[in-house]
Amino acid sequence: MKKFLILAFMSVMLFVASSASAVTMLDIQNGTGSIQFGDKVFSDFTASSIDPGSVNVTGWQTGSIVYIQFQGPFATTSVADYGLTYAVQSLGNPIVGIDQYFNLTAGGAGGTVAIGETVLNQQGGTLVAQSSVGYVFGTQDANDPPGEFLQGDQLVVDPGLLSLWVSKDIFLLANANGLVGATIIQQSFHQAIPEPGTMLLLGSGLVGLAGWGRKKFRK
Repeated sequence: MKKFLILAFMSVMLFVASSASAVTMLDIQNGTGSIQFGDKVFSDFTASSIDPGSVNVTGWQTGSIVYIQFQGPFATTSVADYGLTYAVQSLGNPIVGIDQYFNLTAGGAGGTVAIGETVLNQQGGTLVAQSSVGYVFGTQDANDPPGEFLQGDQLVVDPGLLSLWVSKDIFLLANANGLVGATIIQQSFHQAIPEPGTMLLLGSGLVGLAGWGRKKFRK
C-alpha cells in the first residue's frame, strides 16, 4: 500500500512538473519567444484579428503525448475570422499526428464554428497535413482523430517530422439572435514510438556493450 501511494504521488508530481501556468501569447512574444511543454518547444506565435494579450497559452505532457491549449475571446454575435500560427519542435521522437479539440460556446440561436488547420514542414514550406473540425448546422465534430477522412480530418504526418509549422483558421458565424464561439482550443501531439523489436535490439546491444566493457576493464 505504501509503495502504491509513493508511485501515485510520483505520478502526480510528474504531471505537475510537465504542465505550466497560463501565460499570454503576448508574454511569449515579448519574452524568450518560445515556451516548452514536455519534450515539445513552441515558438514564433502570431495571432490575427485578436489581441495576443487576450490569448492564454497552457500546456502539459501525459505519457508521450504533449498538449497545448489556447483560451481567449474566440466568440461573436455576428461573424469573425481569427488566425493562430506557431512552430513546434520535438526534442524526442518525430511527430506523426496532431489531434484538434475545441470547447463549443453557444447561446441563443447559436451558429457555426469551423476550424481549419494547415501544417507545413517549415514556415513557407511544403504542406504535410491538414484537417478541419467544426459545429456546422447542428452536426458536431469537436474532436479530430487522425484518419477521419470523410470529415476532411487528415492531420496525419507521414513520414513523421521533428519540426512543424502550424496555422489555424477559426471561422465563426452566429445565427440571428445567436452567439457562437470556441473559447478553448486544444491540440495534442503524437509522436512515433519505437517498435518493440527495435527496443529489444537496442537493449541487447546495450547489454552487450556493458559486458564487453566489464571484460575489458578486468584485463
